[in-house]
Amino acid sequence: FDPALKGMSLTNADRLREVHNSFARQNMFEFDSKAAEKDDDVYHFVAFVPFKGRVYELDGLKPGPIDLGPYTDDWINVVRPLLQTRIAKHAATEITFNLMAVVGDKLVEFERELERVSGEEARQEVKEKIRIEEEKRA
Repeated sequence: FDPALKGMSLTNADRLREVHNSFARQNMFEFDSKAAEKDDDVYHFVAFVPFKGRVYELDGLKPGPIDLGPYTDDWINVVRPLLQTRIAKHAATEITFNLMAVVGDKLVEFERELERVSGEEARQEVKEKIRIEEEKRA
């Protein structure tokens, strides 16, 4: 997908737009007619996505997805060294990026786990996880 199509996809995601706009300055329009140069700060999102056993980097400033390679158990193990290297390039006092994660709902995961497990002890352990998660939300 080209950058315009990626942007359009993000724009059409209502919840993502709401959250993003809640942090944005309250200016109606803000135009910057100057094109970014090499040393300019350019703000954009980069996403890491596990898909069919491989991890891809989606960067709106690149022409397409970057295949970072296969993963077996936890795809974060593929991304972690890359993120650590990128973060290490910046001074400890410098805040030039944000790190966000879009994750699944733990409560939904625990409920699915409860359907799969057998044995009363295992079921009780999962029920306890559900209770703790629900308590966090109360």
